[in-house]
Amino acid sequence: MHHPRSWTSHRVPAIAGALVLLVVELVLVHSAIAVAAVGGITEYAVPTPNSQPMGIAGGPDGNLWFIEANPNKVTKVTTSGGFTEYSIPTANNGPNDIVRGPDGNLWFTEYGDRVGKVTTSGVITEYTGLDPASGLIGIAAGPDGNLWVDESLANKVARVTISGVFTEYSIPTANSTPEDITGGPDGNLWLTEFVGNKIAKLTTAGVFTEYSVPTASSDPAYITQGPDGNLWFTEVNVNKVANVTTAGVFTEYTIPTSNSGPLDITAGPDGNLWFIEGSSNKVARVTTSGTFTEYSVPSAGSGPDITAGPDGNVWFTEYTADKVAMVVSGARSASAQSAPGSPPPRGPAAQSAPSTPRPRVPAVRSVPATPVYESTPNARRALGTAWRPMNGCLSARS
Repeated sequence: MHHPRSWTSHRVPAIAGALVLLVVELVLVHSAIAVAAVGGITEYAVPTPNSQPMGIAGGPDGNLWFIEANPNKVTKVTTSGGFTEYSIPTANNGPNDIVRGPDGNLWFTEYGDRVGKVTTSGVITEYTGLDPASGLIGIAAGPDGNLWVDESLANKVARVTISGVFTEYSIPTANSTPEDITGGPDGNLWLTEFVGNKIAKLTTAGVFTEYSVPTASSDPAYITQGPDGNLWFTEVNVNKVANVTTAGVFTEYTIPTSNSGPLDITAGPDGNLWFIEGSSNKVARVTTSGTFTEYSVPSAGSGPDITAGPDGNVWFTEYTADKVAMVVSGARSASAQSAPGSPPPRGPAAQSAPSTPRPRVPAVRSVPATPVYESTPNARRALGTAWRPMNGCLSARS
């Protein structure tokens, strides 16, 4: 007579197997969490040697776009590290900064005299009409649907329509050397005056208001809109990060690492600010209350530029190392941090330290500016202009 096995004899092996699978899954989840710890850095080597990557921005296509200064290219990199490079038509014109435009394209500056546009399929159009000695550096998308650029040598700011028409505005302080520019929460543009030691507000009608930075010779360099409704910027010469309200009140914070060489700064997807420490080779996070956490970059030569990525992490360029890197911000769930086939992020070497703020009262100067001239685009005019690397102005006091 056949006697079937009991329910227990059937189920025990299955239950044991399920428990083993559950343990394995828990181990994998734990490993993923460990790999994706905040501050973990993944580096990707740029295909072209000696590429000197600089400006970087998130694109409307879910990728990152950055400048290769030496080979004169604009490059797309996916969040899993796949590169596509596009050559800029005008040779040796010093491509510099890049931003996502209001028209679904990426826009970038060329230090000589022109602004470039690249579609997400890699079609590049260049516009000129500025003085050949303009020294274009920073670029920002304005609240008016135009692009705005710093003319570091001409001491002007120019508005550029998406059809390539330029309007220039002279900065009130002579020889102030505008370095970077960003859109503000108040519907204005905000820019750093590197040599003038000021932060300036510029309306879309061309009216400037300048505020003196409290610390003398601070060399304000990069600027971004913060999550707290203030403008945040780096002070290269005095090793500080600072914010300024839209009313012109400053608060400065000293970076824990001495002589760190703070460069670009961006609002992270985690509600904090992230910036590059070029001299100490770190990427750092600072809260809106002034608490710093620093992470060492594996390869030497980090910076100069940093941006929030479409994947919830922070991305930056490594000028000397010829790499683009991702640092985990903690804004996304740990299981979503690592893309299949990508190298695991390296664990952070972190330091956290609060810094005592120093509120200051603004020194204000308002001057309405008259457009110098307007011109229609004259694309791809040949020009050979010397270019100063690392955003030029940063060597102005050296």
